[in-house]
Amino acid sequence: MKYAIEAKSAEHAKDEITMTEHNRTFDEVTQKWLGEQIIDVREITEHQLEVLVSTLAEDKDEMSSHWMGLESLVHKVKYED
Repeated sequence: MKYAIEAKSAEHAKDEITMTEHNRTFDEVTQKWLGEQIIDVREITEHQLEVLVSTLAEDKDEMSSHWMGLESLVHKVKYED
């Protein structure tokens, strides 16, 4: 599953996925079952995310949630101030 997560670091984004695995309150951008493992984490701009979501919408091998819009798909890590 692909998620869009805004965080201070890639490690924080990975933690957000693994620590909330059974109590998710955010949606995936796409899904294709590969098992429960983090394969890749990378920093991208909002424009790059728009291009990625648009490209994935055309991918017949992945179930894309592109119709939900970027605002719904980007999960932001909640930091204590």
